[in-house]
Amino acid sequence: MRIGAIELGGTKTICAVFDGESLLDKTQFKTVEPAGTVNSISSFFEGTSIDAVGIASFGPMCLDPSSEQLGHIYDTVKPGWSNYDVLGNIEKTLGVPAFIDTDVNVACLGEVGYGVCRGMSQAAYITVGTGIGVGIVLDSKPYHGTMHPEAGHTFVGKVDGDSFEGICPFHGDCVEGLACGPAISKRTGLDPDIIPSDSSAWVVESKYIARLCYNLALTLSPEAIVIGGGVMKKNFLYDMIRVEFSQMNRSYLKCGDVLRPEKYILEPGLNGDQALYGCLKLVFDHLKCDRSTR
Repeated sequence: MRIGAIELGGTKTICAVFDGESLLDKTQFKTVEPAGTVNSISSFFEGTSIDAVGIASFGPMCLDPSSEQLGHIYDTVKPGWSNYDVLGNIEKTLGVPAFIDTDVNVACLGEVGYGVCRGMSQAAYITVGTGIGVGIVLDSKPYHGTMHPEAGHTFVGKVDGDSFEGICPFHGDCVEGLACGPAISKRTGLDPDIIPSDSSAWVVESKYIARLCYNLALTLSPEAIVIGGGVMKKNFLYDMIRVEFSQMNRSYLKCGDVLRPEKYILEPGLNGDQALYGCLKLVFDHLKCDRSTR
């Protein structure tokens, strides 16, 4: 079975083809307005026979299977994408069944299916980059309530001495407003890529991300929390977050690996392709394919 995978991001789109669980080919291009982006997607898959396609999309979006708006983007600052029917238009263009979820939910699904959380049924995935997103897998399925998780906009309490007001246009000092990449730049006046590792900015950053991790541990009890995204390319942040997490926990939570943060707060696997592999698992789970037949 050949499966297509589409990671539709706010700035770039990645497309791939899988044969079973083997990644055959992939490409990347800039995300522009919907028509141009879908045309590029169509061009990549042209001449390639696929049986279905999984889509990992930026949001916010409707994921209610009973709604006529399923797969539509809600209001967004990205020009032309508000109310756009991502699922319907891609399904119609490619002529195969399509399945969709948020990029972070699908990334989490990829880690559970093929990555560092393989074998787990409960996991969380945080991406820290231009924004902060959170994906959740519970009972081996991406979690949806009336909407998808938007935990990047939760409030975690200001770090002592941090007078920064935050940059979120909706909430100001939610965790995204305080700790995403642009927030780091606004607070320090520097590109995060050039901020030295011993800067106090990273102490502040690690505290905010650790607080988000701890809130997820308290509310969802995942077996692990994976943190990815451009900001986390500063690998030293992982240990800083783990130390801060342990100090907040004070041995209160004890189940699973929570007392061993090096095994609980993880770096992503799959060489950055977790969303593509998540698309693969999304399709297989929807089609209920038996692994032994693939």
